[in-house]
Amino acid sequence: MTNDKKTKVVLSFDDIDTLRGGCTTHFATKIINIFLSRGWKLEDFPRLVRLNPDIPWKTRGNAAISIVLSNEKKASIEDIAYLVQEEFVSYTSSNEPITGHSQPTFIVADYDAISSRSYYFRRLYRNAIKETLDIKTIEKELWKIIKEEEKRIVIKSLIGKRGLIGTLASIGYIFENDDYTFELLAYKRDQEINKKNLDNKLLYSFFLKYEDIFTFGNIDVYSKKSIVTPYGPDPVLFGLRGDNPLSLLSIFREIVNYYGNLIDIWMLFKTNQGTDVHHRRFNKRNIGSLYSQIEVVGWKIREKEILPSGHHIFKINVLELEAPSSSEIEIACYRESLKMRWLLGKLGEEDLLLLFGNTKRKFDLSSTTLNLEKNYVIYRKTQPKNVKPLCLKCFNTLESEGREKGLRCRKCNYRLFVIDSHKITAGKEFTPTVFHEPPMYQRHLTKPLKRFGREDMIKSRESEEVVLEFINNEYVRR
Repeated sequence: MTNDKKTKVVLSFDDIDTLRGGCTTHFATKIINIFLSRGWKLEDFPRLVRLNPDIPWKTRGNAAISIVLSNEKKASIEDIAYLVQEEFVSYTSSNEPITGHSQPTFIVADYDAISSRSYYFRRLYRNAIKETLDIKTIEKELWKIIKEEEKRIVIKSLIGKRGLIGTLASIGYIFENDDYTFELLAYKRDQEINKKNLDNKLLYSFFLKYEDIFTFGNIDVYSKKSIVTPYGPDPVLFGLRGDNPLSLLSIFREIVNYYGNLIDIWMLFKTNQGTDVHHRRFNKRNIGSLYSQIEVVGWKIREKEILPSGHHIFKINVLELEAPSSSEIEIACYRESLKMRWLLGKLGEEDLLLLFGNTKRKFDLSSTTLNLEKNYVIYRKTQPKNVKPLCLKCFNTLESEGREKGLRCRKCNYRLFVIDSHKITAGKEFTPTVFHEPPMYQRHLTKPLKRFGREDMIKSRESEEVVLEFINNEYVRR
């Protein structure tokens, strides 16, 4: 505790959604509503944390929630946990009988007990978005912490402990200072409301005027559809994504004029969506590890085969970033990827690529492939005139670190190992650019093209403070 009178706690939830209903963000919003009505305040926006999108036992979007609340009065962690547990049991039992697929978990902890171990939680978060974690190892590490902290951390799970990974990882995100975005989620008033009652054409035309300035990921210009509404059994009516919470709140108020009678409650979350935070550099170990999110640099060797489904399989000669050697791997490019599939078909052996994807078993289970999520055409491999390449992360100019030591970006410290025998130059037909799937097929974590270069342009700490104060006061008035 920060002092004898004030209480500051961390709440975290995961795996509360089920295949037939419920939603972790919805439950978190209800909990926030309860606490704010009892005199608590949000210290910052609740965190909506997207984890590894390829974990096979996820229910839907693989998101966890963490919240930091404070109260001027002293309160025990046990009393707070009891209040949360009552709501927790009530909410989970109201959707469907809990089975092994969903393993709801929550954590209530003293903020100081967590912050003193921020390094551990941050490391766990960074691993949870990129790979598969072992629950037994995490349990062993956690019980040591709980033993040291006595009654300052309370953990409750139903059925199994798998939700523990998400709850701990979302706590780690509290202490991250990386790129972030916002999402405003609105929930329907009645479970019987059909989300298809929302006019898709109206929403598309509505968001079209904001998408290139304040928001992202709300429409798909290829299909001319709004993609703000999930059509599953969850209570989410729509979600608005953007970089500035004040802009999202303003847009939300306009939507309320059309659909206010359908909306029950809403909440604004700070999130890692749309940030490309989930990839790690390629090495021979992680290409064989299932469900890992990795990035590779290399040249296309050939198109190996086209599957009956329309998916294309390519062979890539990967330039390892730690040493001047290479490996061959298979890349799976799905039918829905459109431009990416077309692009890889056009490129030859002289084109240097940066590829982002996830490792999965091939359809015949014979080997592991990299399922392509996004790719850059960087430069051509052999041209007479050399140019300074651009950084693949921030597009600043890369500089040589010395003979046979590769290239480095002074701005963000990104490194690309390209030695003298691999001179890279400006492209002929393709300029250095980015290709990825249409918005309706993109992962939550994938950074949209329109966010490149504008990550901080429309962010405002002042507007964030204004909106946070509004949320604290708005719920007190209800």
